[in-house]
Amino acid sequence: MVTWRASSTDGRPSRSRLLRQWLVTSPHRLSFIGVPSKLWKSFEGCERAMPLRRRTAAPFYAINALVSLALGVLYLSRDRFMPYHEAALGQPWDAIEPALQTLLLALMDVAGAGWIALGVAVLMLTIFPFRRGETWSRILIPALFLIFYVPTLLATLAVLNQTPGSPPWYGNAVACAVAVIGFLLDAPWRADR
Repeated sequence: MVTWRASSTDGRPSRSRLLRQWLVTSPHRLSFIGVPSKLWKSFEGCERAMPLRRRTAAPFYAINALVSLALGVLYLSRDRFMPYHEAALGQPWDAIEPALQTLLLALMDVAGAGWIALGVAVLMLTIFPFRRGETWSRILIPALFLIFYVPTLLATLAVLNQTPGSPPWYGNAVACAVAVIGFLLDAPWRADR
């Protein structure tokens, strides 16, 4: 029998608490799509509320991850380079040799796949170990963002300074700043209360 702990002032449980309880107590409900029951057991540590520091940092990380996913989809779905690439090269797409077009599209696919991998990894880390307060994930999430976005920022600044193109370098700078702000808000070096 499932017992509900009230989480609102009117004594009713929240929808997220109901969903978590349903998933934890009934992992077999989604087994038809191949999700192992061990995955649902990882929700068990999430029933208690996150401390305010983690609740404040989590949206920073989640928004950064969703933007990364969107950029990955954008780059993977392109059939030609971005407008700032054209300005940097000083040539339209049609004037570039087919072999170079293939190479540029392959590099864009690699960048897009990197953004998607980063976004998925951070979302999974935020949903599971970060919510449980595991310190390693609270350090790894901003580290992943910085490992990816600092070199990307440096590359876009090089394109900005050495070519006529004007890449969106500020997006990378914002992603780095958001990761650092999330880390400082979360303060994983301090004990949870």
